[in-house]
Amino acid sequence: MHLQNFSPINEEGQYNILFESNPFPMWIYDLKTLKFLSVNDAAVKKYGYSKEEFFDLTLKDIRQEEDIGLLLDNVEREIAQYQWSTGWRHKKKDGSIIDVEIISHDILFNKIKGRFVTVNDVTEKNRTDENFKLVIESSPNAILLIDQQGKIKLVNRQTEILFGYSREELIEQPLDILIPPRFSRTHLHHQNNFFLNPKNRSIGKRKELYGLHKNGNEIPLEIGLDPITNEGGFSVLATITDITERKQAHEELVKAENRYSTTLDYMMEGFQIIGNNWRYLYVNNAAAAQGRKTKEELVNHTMKEVYPGIESTEMFSKLADCMKKKTPFSMENEFIYPNGDKNWFLLNMEPVPEGILILSKDITSEKQIELELKLYREKLEELVIIRTAQLDESNKELESFSYSVSHDLRAPLRHIIGFLQLLQKNIGSSLDDMNRKYISNINDAANKMGNLIDDLLSFSRVAHSQMNESVVNLNNIITESINDLRDELKERKISWKIDKMPGVLGDASMLKQVFINLISNAVKYTNQKDIATIEISVETKEDEYIFCIKDNGAGFDMKYADKLFGVFQRLHSNSEFEGTGIGLANVKRIITRHGGTIWAQSEVDNGASFYFTLKRIKDKNE
Repeated sequence: MHLQNFSPINEEGQYNILFESNPFPMWIYDLKTLKFLSVNDAAVKKYGYSKEEFFDLTLKDIRQEEDIGLLLDNVEREIAQYQWSTGWRHKKKDGSIIDVEIISHDILFNKIKGRFVTVNDVTEKNRTDENFKLVIESSPNAILLIDQQGKIKLVNRQTEILFGYSREELIEQPLDILIPPRFSRTHLHHQNNFFLNPKNRSIGKRKELYGLHKNGNEIPLEIGLDPITNEGGFSVLATITDITERKQAHEELVKAENRYSTTLDYMMEGFQIIGNNWRYLYVNNAAAAQGRKTKEELVNHTMKEVYPGIESTEMFSKLADCMKKKTPFSMENEFIYPNGDKNWFLLNMEPVPEGILILSKDITSEKQIELELKLYREKLEELVIIRTAQLDESNKELESFSYSVSHDLRAPLRHIIGFLQLLQKNIGSSLDDMNRKYISNINDAANKMGNLIDDLLSFSRVAHSQMNESVVNLNNIITESINDLRDELKERKISWKIDKMPGVLGDASMLKQVFINLISNAVKYTNQKDIATIEISVETKEDEYIFCIKDNGAGFDMKYADKLFGVFQRLHSNSEFEGTGIGLANVKRIITRHGGTIWAQSEVDNGASFYFTLKRIKDKNE
């Protein structure tokens, strides 16, 4: 290689060394043909062509189509560049494009007028710059670059949005156009002193700092300042955050806290928060009143300071456990005041980030009522014992009365009936019809009195006799009951409809009395029907059976149903249907002793239905 007029240095070897060892791509091209005359190794490496391939190319082969016109214009006007020229793009052998800066000047190369070019690849730098611009433009905050004189050199899109100015209106304007010093006494101080001590800092936090929109509206702000050194010298990058929403949210939070505090002060229950250091952080009016203290005496003071010795109480132990384990707890606590007064409180303790929250309710009056109820129950238990003893005594007297009825009253009746029979035997033939009727009436009344005594004794025995429980076959009970009534069934036409009955747990003899009584009533009150219908059915429920004995007989008026199961209560006269009025009372007593209920439904001349319940025996699989 022969380089002429390239440098004052005349030694050709030194030129070759400088040319080949230079890390920047270098070449010389013919100004007339644009062909490459010489290239160094750095150019070969950067562009991917060999030196031989370079010599077959022209400068236009490595330029973008849109750049060739400007290239030719520069060559034609023989514009020589002696400083880095940017904005050029070169094409490598693989087709990729790189951004370059160029230094060039004219040179004679082997008597050929050429140009010497040094190339700097700035692709990555440009990409970084573009990414930086993209970040700046996409930032949600306003970003400005300000020089040492306080003039705006650069703004992003968010700055235009926030303040309402275009970029053109802001560039080279003082920052005061956006943040007038009158809005913050400290703003001018920060601006003047930042360059004396440049470091990252923020202004406006916890302070009133405002910007000014183009339309005159004030904007609450926070500003972050970062020092930057660039080609133009020392500048500051300001990041401005609009805190309007945050400020509004804070104001709403303050209002809410005040509102909640007011609400808590109107609560009837005590509300207090105790910090992890056992200091009262908050106390409402009710809690202060419950402790017979003022808020000022409690807030910012520890529990031990306010109530000396409280650490030895069960309540304090529970509070400590709640604070340590972070588990809620509830307890009743008797609080003893310094003057000896005592009040009871229901305490609900909840762990909170600050420590413990305590809800307290004064339950002194409830405790007093509870104590009075306890005393009343104790008194009532004493009365029950006394009344039970009195009832036992009455039962004994009733048993004695029953004995007297069964023996002392029966004997005179037997005598009356016996002497009437003797009287009829001795003088019966000499009596006229009227006297014989008198003697017959006396005999009937004595027999009726005997039946009444028997029914009363039966009624008494049901109440006091021992129940012998077993599984009772009601099908057999019903069959036996009907057979026992065979004398009453002679020459009667009765249609029987009887369901299959389940087994029940009860006293067999008592349950037989129930069925005999109800079936005999059905037979008795249907004796005026040509064909009587008597149905005995059962309905199964979840926990019980409902039995029904229904007839189509005389029935009764339901307005007298409340007298139906009373002793000596009859809804028909003896002339219509005989009876003592004790049978249904006996039935009710038996069903009640078995834990069931009994009731009836009827309509005059349209029959009656008697219902009663007994407990159901469930299968093991149910």
